[in-house]
Amino acid sequence: MVPAAESAVPRPIRLRRWWLVPLFVWAAVLVASFQLQGAQIRKQAVEVALEGARNMFHMVLLTRAWNASHGGVYVPVTPQTQPNPYLEHERRDVVTTDGVEMTMINPAYMTRLIASMAESEQGAVFRLTSLRPIRPANAPDDWERVALTAFERGEKEVVGVVGEGVARALRFMAPLPVTEPCLACHAKQGYKVGEVRGGISVSQAYAPIERAVQAAVQRAALVHGLIFIVVAALGWLLLEMLRRRWLELVGTVGALESA
Repeated sequence: MVPAAESAVPRPIRLRRWWLVPLFVWAAVLVASFQLQGAQIRKQAVEVALEGARNMFHMVLLTRAWNASHGGVYVPVTPQTQPNPYLEHERRDVVTTDGVEMTMINPAYMTRLIASMAESEQGAVFRLTSLRPIRPANAPDDWERVALTAFERGEKEVVGVVGEGVARALRFMAPLPVTEPCLACHAKQGYKVGEVRGGISVSQAYAPIERAVQAAVQRAALVHGLIFIVVAALGWLLLEMLRRRWLELVGTVGALESA
């Protein structure tokens, strides 16, 4: 039975089990905060990766435009750079006055060469593709086909995470509109200036993104855990001090009333 002096103290102060209620509320607030921050971390990590993919796309686009504005460029024939069998041009292959064999690199062939170099050095994979490719190997895969169809409906870019396990990848694709220099090679396909004739897809492994997200989430979990412990301990200490002072006050008042 609770002594009369103690019964004068409100139960939420007198009984420590009531202190668990604000503790649970505080834990729920931190869990919600942690989940929200985790989602934000994942979103930001994906956005950073996508921005890199967009930058790569625009750099390739500028490089292609420069090539097309010069009507193609000539480079020496090497084991790595052979004449493009899909380029129909009367001066595709030339020989310099000192006997060096040169071959023309058009924008599409240059894109493939740069893509090969980027994949070997940076792990990023990008490729040129079209629903009506001149080169059969440029035919789209299933994801690219869906993206190309979306471009014809007016979409400006398509983003997705595809694959499972180590093959999981973040993919980005944007359209390639037909410009005047493009018609030198693609007019025979019936394209007109302004139409979408294909796109460039950029793929990068999702594992590094996931590792970065997990590291950031772990740091967020540690911070939230420390905040919970510090605030909970401080709150419990303050409640304990309040309880004792209240009991002392009630005892003093009771003693004075008795006197």
